[in-house]
Amino acid sequence: MPRCFIAIPIPAAIRPSLLRAQKALVSRNASLYNKIRLTPEQNLHLTLKFLGDTDHSQVGPLKECLDQLSTQSRLKASQIKGISAFPTHRQARAIFAKIATGQSELESLGEHLDDALTSHGFPPATRKRIPHITLARLARNTPASELETWLESQRDISLGELASPELALYESVLHSNGSIYEILYQNPLSVGGEP
Repeated sequence: MPRCFIAIPIPAAIRPSLLRAQKALVSRNASLYNKIRLTPEQNLHLTLKFLGDTDHSQVGPLKECLDQLSTQSRLKASQIKGISAFPTHRQARAIFAKIATGQSELESLGEHLDDALTSHGFPPATRKRIPHITLARLARNTPASELETWLESQRDISLGELASPELALYESVLHSNGSIYEILYQNPLSVGGEP
């Protein structure tokens, strides 16, 4: 049974700035090199809803929901600005690029996904949504306090704009060297003001 999620793919135009940020993360924190697992370029995305185990019979209805939401939802272009960490800078377990503008629209889109997919057997999210792009994960027991100074220096770095977002259904496929995220279906979202 595939493990799926719904996300916004990161356009090729923005990827170089995110890859430079990853390179800086590793080079400026060399003592943590073996503890940092970078997100592969092809896996960069902005998650809107994690679905988990998904039966093949659910994929058709999921595509229909994405089609409907794609025509009904409009987003502002989202600025990607700054790098931070979850849960905190001192206890970092994931390093991410922040969404500086358009957060509320992305959160609202996630809530619409919750509403639309509940009837298809996918429960609503229980955690607060914080739109972000994961750049790296840190191994457990990593002395992440070493990252604090670097993270502070990256708080206002401009990383690009999600100007033409698409809504995509992904499958996480496990390979010998980690998971690869494959797009099963995608649809463009409208960008601009009210529909």
